[in-house]
Amino acid sequence: MNAFKLKTLVFAAALVGSASATAAGNATATLTNTATIVASCTLGATGFTNTYDPVTANATAPVRDATASVTYTCTNGGTGALIALDGGNHETGTSAVPIRHLAGATNTTDLLAYNLYQEPTYTTPWGYAAAAELAAIEDGVQHVLTVYTEIPAGQSLLHVDTYSDTVTATITF
Repeated sequence: MNAFKLKTLVFAAALVGSASATAAGNATATLTNTATIVASCTLGATGFTNTYDPVTANATAPVRDATASVTYTCTNGGTGALIALDGGNHETGTSAVPIRHLAGATNTTDLLAYNLYQEPTYTTPWGYAAAAELAAIEDGVQHVLTVYTEIPAGQSLLHVDTYSDTVTATITF
C-alpha cells in the first residue's frame, strides 16, 4: 500500500471516530421511592419451675424464689403496645386478677394455686384486662421482663405429683 492511501485511510478513520451523533432532544423522569415502616412486635416467653412443700416449708410461707420471663421487641416509634398474660388453663377469678392453677399430671383434679406479678414486691398481679396489662417500650430493642411467681402457702391437701399449666402471653400493638 502506498503512503498516500495509508494517510487517507488513517485520516478517514480519525474522522469517523471523532464524529458524534447529533441528539434530536432528551427527556427525563424521576423515580419517587418510598418505604413504610409498619408497627410490629415479636414476643417470646419462658415459664418457671419450682418445688412446693405443703407440710413443712410452705405450710405458712409462700414460694417466691422462681421467676418466668417475657421477651419482646417492638418497632421504634410505635404507640400503645400492651402485654397481657392470660389466666392459663385452670383459671378462676377475673381477667384483672386471675387466680391461676397448676393441674396435677396424675391427679388432674388437684389444682395448685399460683400467681404471677409484674414486680418483685408481689403487689400488681399480671392479668389480661386493660388495667392488668403492661405497657411495652417501643424502641426497636429487645426487652426482657421478669415475671415474679408465687405459690401461696397452706395448700396441704394436694397429692404428690408434678403440676403444670400453660399461660399465653399476648402483645397488642
